Amino acid sequence: MSSNALQAVGGALTVLGAGLFLMAWASEMFLGEPMLGGVEVSRWLAVPAHILMLLGLVNIYLVQAGRVGVWGLVGFLLTFFGVAIFIGYVIGGWTAAIPEPTLGPIGGVLWLTGRLILAIVTWHAGVLPR
Repeated sequence: MSSNALQAVGGALTVLGAGLFLMAWASEMFLGEPMLGGVEVSRWLAVPAHILMLLGLVNIYLVQAGRVGVWGLVGFLLTFFGVAIFIGYVIGGWTAAIPEPTLGPIGGVLWLTGRLILAIVTWHAGVLPR
């Protein structure tokens, strides 16, 4: 697959994930906590949104992996694990098997730190178009 096609797929996955995030946020903000068979609709939308975000992140990283070096890999891994931990946080809220207060902030800090590193390295390498 060419680099341009890979960028297009990664962008499409990211946009689709963002759309699901928006729908999850809207359902929670405007409908309160709607229940669908005992489970919040917003959580059902948030899990696939996070998974699409991970797929888009992997795809976009693969486009620039050769030019962003070790710091790009560090940023990618921090972001990836931050999102994965946050998925555990969302699912843990359903099952109460995972302590929510611990996972939420940890996943958020990893995600934010990784995104910042990856954004700076990507900008510096000049790989992706503005």
